[in-house]
Amino acid sequence: MNNPTVRLFSSKVVAEIPALKPKLGQDFSVRVWNIPGVSGRPATETIGWDETVSRADGWMEVRHCLTHGLVSGWRSEVWPGPVKGTGAATASSVLRAKPGGKHSIGLTGAISCARIHFYAARHIATLAAEELGE
Repeated sequence: MNNPTVRLFSSKVVAEIPALKPKLGQDFSVRVWNIPGVSGRPATETIGWDETVSRADGWMEVRHCLTHGLVSGWRSEVWPGPVKGTGAATASSVLRAKPGGKHSIGLTGAISCARIHFYAARHIATLAAEELGE
């Protein structure tokens, strides 16, 4: 498995340890920067498991766009629709909106991306470890 999304990783772990399914996402939250609109201001917000998984899908799309050279990532630009798969997640769904249909990453977005992936991975790993008595 190469660069799994939080959604894919959690489903693979649950396939190996089915007892985790009802526990996944319980009592989970993470504080991140919001996704401001064109004239909005960044502010922090707390999101739950479902929103974390959804935004992680969007951030994986950001990674695909950057990796495949579809965008530069250093200025506001138009980001393409889903690069990998046919899911609803798009890179622009997690990026800061700018005029003209453009979006930008920004420092707050990068921080949110890191927090989403770190805390989601820790949640899944902790549940697996507890179930295995580790």
